[in-house]
Amino acid sequence: MFTPLLVLALILLFNVIVQPGFLSVEVREGVMRGGLINTLNRSVPVMLLAIGMTLVISTGGVDLSVGSVLAIGSAVAITLIRGDDASPTENTAMALGLVVIITLLVGVVCGLWNGVLVAKIGMPPIIATLIFMVAGRGLTQNITGERSVTTGHLPFSVIANGSTSVSIVPYALWYVMIAFSVLLMLYKSRLIHKILGKEEKLAAPPKTTKTDSKESSGSPGIIIKILSGIGIFIKNNIIALCILAFGIFGLVAYYFLYVPGIPNQIWIALVVFLIFWFFTRRTALGLFIESVGANRSAARLSGIKSSTILIVIYAVSGLCAAIAGILSASNVRVIEPMNTGRDMELDAILAVVLGGTNMKGGKFNLGGSCVGAIILMALTQTMTFYGVNVESTMWIKAVVIVIIILIQSPTTRKFLTSLFKKSSKREVTVK
Repeated sequence: MFTPLLVLALILLFNVIVQPGFLSVEVREGVMRGGLINTLNRSVPVMLLAIGMTLVISTGGVDLSVGSVLAIGSAVAITLIRGDDASPTENTAMALGLVVIITLLVGVVCGLWNGVLVAKIGMPPIIATLIFMVAGRGLTQNITGERSVTTGHLPFSVIANGSTSVSIVPYALWYVMIAFSVLLMLYKSRLIHKILGKEEKLAAPPKTTKTDSKESSGSPGIIIKILSGIGIFIKNNIIALCILAFGIFGLVAYYFLYVPGIPNQIWIALVVFLIFWFFTRRTALGLFIESVGANRSAARLSGIKSSTILIVIYAVSGLCAAIAGILSASNVRVIEPMNTGRDMELDAILAVVLGGTNMKGGKFNLGGSCVGAIILMALTQTMTFYGVNVESTMWIKAVVIVIIILIQSPTTRKFLTSLFKKSSKREVTVK
């Protein structure tokens, strides 16, 4: 996770230096706009695809069909909204909520199809998803009648282009978040156990000798203990601290600031990430996924239903692609059967690799994949700022990505470590 964040920070720092107004924020029609906000906003579709792709890759597979599923989702949403109208209007043939539900179900069905082929039929993931990657484009053309379809339905456009201001959230919610975070930290620090009389008896600490106390009483030792204690506290209470920071920010914004609307796409991506992060890191599901990816046979022998896990994960990938399809259609209000979602499966795979997930399966990092998606969009926007054409942008991105992956490679790190050790030994011998 450290390397992707460092790379993203360097790219953003470069943009800040060459574009003085990169961090500036302006409000247009109640929505925040600016270099950084636009980067986050445009990276949302790839980010959503990368979340589902991360889980698929962690099982030892790959989903090449997410771009086509995204296009199917966009086509289904716009077609259901338009109905039989020959021209785009602000009217809708079906309730917007029902359109969203049907589109999500279509994405889940597409993912289930891939999951059944992989888990039950035993087809290699790359072949199964490649089949639907091609077939999905044909389905999109059938849904749209082999033509571009547009919609002028304003509420549908608000899903992606609208905004939500922090200031409209009831102030009581921010107090609840702060109180919850404090209680969570107290619970983890055993203080609440003492209050409730449930504190476990701990073993008595070993007695320290006079020499030990003298050695540890120095200022460097105290500083190290304080820093290590702060580090342990942050590590054990990272979720509570994030909730506390968000609650304080919301409370300050409610009373003292007018915070303009953050694009709805960003909020939706954040909610989706938090939901899947919770289920994969705070339940046994994450361990099951990693076990299936590391050794499917061993996971099955240990009692894990590997086939069920695989089917569910591919269904989740289809769901994420459908969400991205709804946001994509809502953003541009048009579906082009052969161009919508084209090559986005490759961007999703690159984002997952940049985030540090092992392509062979096993351990995964959802946060790293989201950072990888932002890195790809930041690189693209940097090239666009300098007027680099599309063809050159593709190979420049490829070179930068190869460099990043080489830096993350354990082989590269071992090689650099050995060089450092050799150079240090030479310095010692010279002295």
